[in-house]
Amino acid sequence: MSRLLINVTEKEEFHLDSEGNIESKEVKGQLLIRNPSSKSKVWAINLTASENVENTTLDPEQLQKKELGPMDEWVTDYTVIKPVEFPNIVIEEEIGRRAIIHGEPNQVKILVTLFNQSDWVISTQIIREIPDWFDDIDLIRARTIDESSGHVRHYLGTESEFIIFSGQEMIWDDLVLEPNEKAELIFTAKITPTEIKDYGLGNTKIKFSISGISLSGIFIEGIAQGKVSTFLDSEEKIEPGKWHCTFLFENTGDHLILLSDVEIFHVDEQGEKIKLVQVSPEEILHPDKLFMYEFDVNSETIPVFEKNLKYSLISDFKATTVGEILKKEKSCSVLRLSSRKIFSPPTIYSSEGERIEASIRLENTGNAKIGKILIKDFVPVFFEPPDKLKITINDRGIANFESKLEPNDLDPNKDHNLLIEIRDEFNPGEELNVRYELISHYPSPNLKYSTPIYVEGYSIDNILYVSNYETDIKVHEFVKRVKVEKNVRKSLERLGTLKVEISVTSSTGETLDNIKILDMIPKPFELDLFPSTPEVSLLEKKETEEGTTLVVTIMLLGPLDIKKIEYFIKSTEEGEYEFVEPEQIP
Repeated sequence: MSRLLINVTEKEEFHLDSEGNIESKEVKGQLLIRNPSSKSKVWAINLTASENVENTTLDPEQLQKKELGPMDEWVTDYTVIKPVEFPNIVIEEEIGRRAIIHGEPNQVKILVTLFNQSDWVISTQIIREIPDWFDDIDLIRARTIDESSGHVRHYLGTESEFIIFSGQEMIWDDLVLEPNEKAELIFTAKITPTEIKDYGLGNTKIKFSISGISLSGIFIEGIAQGKVSTFLDSEEKIEPGKWHCTFLFENTGDHLILLSDVEIFHVDEQGEKIKLVQVSPEEILHPDKLFMYEFDVNSETIPVFEKNLKYSLISDFKATTVGEILKKEKSCSVLRLSSRKIFSPPTIYSSEGERIEASIRLENTGNAKIGKILIKDFVPVFFEPPDKLKITINDRGIANFESKLEPNDLDPNKDHNLLIEIRDEFNPGEELNVRYELISHYPSPNLKYSTPIYVEGYSIDNILYVSNYETDIKVHEFVKRVKVEKNVRKSLERLGTLKVEISVTSSTGETLDNIKILDMIPKPFELDLFPSTPEVSLLEKKETEEGTTLVVTIMLLGPLDIKKIEYFIKSTEEGEYEFVEPEQIP
């Protein structure tokens, strides 16, 4: 016993981007007519697409075929032009982190969620790609949850026979989701990045099947004929001219047949047709079963009959939607940060007032954006910490930062921690520079002045990368290498002033350059005139409580040369000149 099989299978292919947005989709259909009988053929096949055929490329006038032999198939492919609303299957993926630290094993947690928001039971399969750089893969949980109640319907644990590993894939097979049910697949893996690139976390493929629906919404009915036998016999009764007749309809094939209508006509001697039988049995006949109908007719001669029958094979229509959703992988970028600290000049003398520019230079050497940087810097004793900073990223000034000194003072007799927090987008390949000035206060040349920095760089999703760097401020003992003599007398050139003469000679027998001499003009005197020359110039003049300090530069001094520094001072009130010895300074 067989039914003519009419199968409509429509396949929808989705391509999603890494965030789950549809990039493309295609819907194809296939109409398959199969004769499942192993011995009986069918013919006069006439299909009717009763609904939504305009949503497809099927031509209703071509849905006909003369015959199908035993076990034969007839296949017609088509395209769905206007798919009905996609069966509401939502796929989501959560990644525990989007940045990973260079050179270290990073654990990544991945949650794949498949949510059946349709009204249909869905048979599905989750196929999760496992990239080559995944190590130590650990299945945390696989379960299905009724979203309405929160009840866990199936908990597959961590060693489920439904989760299999095949090559580079993790497969959750034989997954059946009821309406409003979701499946969760959670696993972890470790990635140790050795290159600066995006590390893909694997594509996700969903295969699904839903019975009883088609994306085009078409419904197809089939009419076909099979092997039958009919018999119409008449027998005259005892009463002359009255005949008792029997109509037989037998299913002699291998299919189920529906007998819908039977009309029987008597053709009289004048050729006129008279309807004798009009019945609609609507009877399903199994193979070798028959339908019998008896009736009487009056005729002087042996009756002549004509019949009109309506019957067809019973067909099974089955619609199935199958689909494949391919979701592009998310990826992790690599977080790496280099740091260094530079002093200019790198070496100073063990004196007071030496100025050093410190530069903390950070470079984003990964391919992940950095959103926050914390710097812990150290200022050693005998150096006055900075009261202001200048921060740039690729010469772009940064104002969105906070800094703090611990302790919060500028006392050079203490160690200080300088804490800096920068909140600004620091992109791959960019350089960040923190600059400030230190001032020395007689640091000893016998001590080591270490100034380590500790740097924390945070990616946009708050993954931490740590970079350390340590350097020293080098202090040399200042050795005076010149002989300085000073003479003060009344000036003959400028009346009412005193003339100060300072003689400078080399005490080493070497040629020296850029020599600095410090002298003091005591109160109540002040500078009246300093005549500079190309060889001797006034570098700095500074007022103090004791008087005015002068720093004079001598460009070059040979071993036999004597350079003279001459300038004029005048008194602002009554008072004696208090002699102060000049000295060479670094």
